[in-house]
Amino acid sequence: MSLCYDGFDQDLSVRSLGDGVGSEVEGFMLEWTEVRTQDVVLRRQPDHIFCEEIAVSALLAPLQFQDKDPLPRDVLMKVCIKKAGYDSVLRFDCRAFCCDKDQLLPWTTMETNDGGIGSDFTIRKAYCSSSVDYLGKCKSVGPIFSSLDPQLQKALKDYLVVRGITPKLTNFLLEHLHRKEHSQYVNWLRTMEGIVANSTNRRLKLNQAIATPLHFAVEERHAAESPMKVLPSPTLQPFLCSISPPNPGSTYVSTGRSASLATRTNIFFSSAAKSKPIDHVLKLFHLLPARDTVTWNTAISACLRHCRVDAALRLFVDMLLASSPAPDAITIRLVLRAFSEANYSRLLPQIHAYVLKLQEQLPPSELTVLHTCLLNSYRKFGYVELAHKVFCGMPDQDVVTFTSMLTGYVQDGRHVEALRIFQGMVESGRFRLNEHVYSCALRACAGNSTLYDAQQIHAHVLKSGMASDVFTGTSLVDLYVKCDEMECARRAFLGISEPSVVSWNALMAGKLDGDEEIMLFGHMRSLGLVPDHMTFANVLRACRDGVGTEEVRQLHGIFMKMMEVKLDTFVSIALFEAYIDHGCFNEAQNVFSVMVQKDDVAYNLAIQGYNRNGHATEAVSLFLECLKMGKELREVTLSSILKEVGLHSGRQLHAMISKFGCSGSGHYDFLLGPLIRMYLDHHFLDDALCVFEKVHQRDLALWTSLISGFSRIGESEAALKLYVRMVTEASVEPPNHYMFSAVLSSCAQIAALEEGKQIHAQVIKSDRRVKCDTFVASSLLHMYAKSGHIEEAIRLFEKMPKRDLASWNAMISGLAQHGFAERDIETFQELMTRA
Repeated sequence: MSLCYDGFDQDLSVRSLGDGVGSEVEGFMLEWTEVRTQDVVLRRQPDHIFCEEIAVSALLAPLQFQDKDPLPRDVLMKVCIKKAGYDSVLRFDCRAFCCDKDQLLPWTTMETNDGGIGSDFTIRKAYCSSSVDYLGKCKSVGPIFSSLDPQLQKALKDYLVVRGITPKLTNFLLEHLHRKEHSQYVNWLRTMEGIVANSTNRRLKLNQAIATPLHFAVEERHAAESPMKVLPSPTLQPFLCSISPPNPGSTYVSTGRSASLATRTNIFFSSAAKSKPIDHVLKLFHLLPARDTVTWNTAISACLRHCRVDAALRLFVDMLLASSPAPDAITIRLVLRAFSEANYSRLLPQIHAYVLKLQEQLPPSELTVLHTCLLNSYRKFGYVELAHKVFCGMPDQDVVTFTSMLTGYVQDGRHVEALRIFQGMVESGRFRLNEHVYSCALRACAGNSTLYDAQQIHAHVLKSGMASDVFTGTSLVDLYVKCDEMECARRAFLGISEPSVVSWNALMAGKLDGDEEIMLFGHMRSLGLVPDHMTFANVLRACRDGVGTEEVRQLHGIFMKMMEVKLDTFVSIALFEAYIDHGCFNEAQNVFSVMVQKDDVAYNLAIQGYNRNGHATEAVSLFLECLKMGKELREVTLSSILKEVGLHSGRQLHAMISKFGCSGSGHYDFLLGPLIRMYLDHHFLDDALCVFEKVHQRDLALWTSLISGFSRIGESEAALKLYVRMVTEASVEPPNHYMFSAVLSSCAQIAALEEGKQIHAQVIKSDRRVKCDTFVASSLLHMYAKSGHIEEAIRLFEKMPKRDLASWNAMISGLAQHGFAERDIETFQELMTRA
């Protein structure tokens, strides 16, 4: 039995290999190189030296890229050796390659000392088949070749070299296969050119174009019949430009004699756009003579699919300049998507104006979709007011439009407006509300903490039968958790038909003790759900109270197994806090040290955790490390440190902050507030004022810290002067209830009745929330009582809608101080009665 090819009995002129490179190489003859296939077969017959028949089958390896640049193509080569009189075949799978990887034109000869291309080959597999018939079905391929002894590997390669698998043979294969592929691609381009240029006999031309040298059924037949051709032939990808014609089995659509040239061009171009590199797609696009709107849209969509936003926008501009064909609704949607991906917000009004010009030419359905896309674009860029104007100007609004507007208001924190949109949607009665609408409305209630509105929406959800939906049910759970209504949250959770991991996370984020959190975690795992990092963080944060150290260690082990050893930053910082709050300092340090990516939040929480548990030295050390690395620290982080260290260490921290950020840059201005409070607590007023003057942008919080500090240590006159200075500076926002409380306390300390009345007038003119604030009312009451204006104090006390203990104390002490004993006793008895 010989290594024959029943499928290869074509009428080919067998020629010497030397005809390809100028000389004969070891007697190999070129037996198969059909023009429409991608491989070649060479054979060497037995002679008096080697009583062996050797066959070589080779084809080009798939094209690979490095940073969008194509790499030189290797050759996949199979060598089969059969001795005369034996059925078994020794088979080698090899890879031939150019030694010079910088070679750009694979069919250009690289001359070496012996006059050939600089090439070599490696063996990938070596195994024996029992017979020629089972070459393609061999399941046992032996050990991995690279795992064999190096001397055995070298001996097997020398074995092949002696039998003619030499650099000259690999030279020929590399050059011949590259030339063959190039020739096939040129032939296909010529076929395409003929189809596009010739409008007569179109169907015949279309069939000819489909019959390209890429995916021929005859190649599959040869692959099935040939025992040598075990490796599948990859799709033809030319080295310089790989724009392949469409797959006839999947993309050819019979369009009939009336089909236009543009339609068939779009069929070809759409196939290339889905499968080829974008640079090649754009080259083909500019070569097409017949381009309609579909062609332009296909090219723009291909650019967006390959993240080439600039190229997509350039195509749109070229389309406008060409004036024909005109963009349609799909074009505008693609351009809006490009704007969103490229963050080109300044171009949105121009597209908006273009849509207004097109609206009379578009059907109502397409116009609604375009307006919704515009609304989404404005919303994503933060222009919620412009999005609302688009919403109000739409002639026809649907559920998607309302949901987009709802989402925009919720993401912008404008929960009241979002609820108004939802109310208008319900009152119109034109729409069937879905889970997305309910989720947005419930998120608005959660953000605004409006439990009454939330209960109304919950009733509407129950009537619509959407309470069991996972999206709506999860939003209900999240809402009640944020409103601290855990019993309602549990009932909403039990109403979900199939709770997801997000649903469990929403419930476990509530105020639950450690034992209940662990019980929920175990029940979740028993249902087959896979917890995520939010689940782990929720369980660990609940374990800070009521759970022992051993349980935390067990949870740590479970998380390591479930997250494949590596814990992300979110879970790691939660684990750090659990350990540090249980007094496990070494374990907490180990968790923090092995954290892969320590972000600003991790550093801040770690410093606060050290400080909270009495490790001030480690907290200060980590704080200074953050300053050196330029981490973004929080004001509360420095405040927690300054509470634990003395004045001397505080001054040193002040010096380090000035060194690493504060002097002249303003980067760490927010850290100066805690320093001001530290100096005021130690009665170093000049130092506090010096730090205050260095702040670049003094906000209301900083002014409040300074004035309340002066008032707290008894410097009331200085506090009032600072308040006058703050009001004079127009750059500061109006005072809030904290500021009014601090200033009124200063007035009460020095009995400054006139100044107190002026501040009272400012309170009356201020925002309603300030006027109704209990602290401000108590401060006013205390100021009038301390200043001897007891009648005004009594009048304010009687008008207060809600009285706290401070208000009662201020009234009782004021009455006693000014001799109103009977009224004082009555007030005290009233307090005891209400208590």
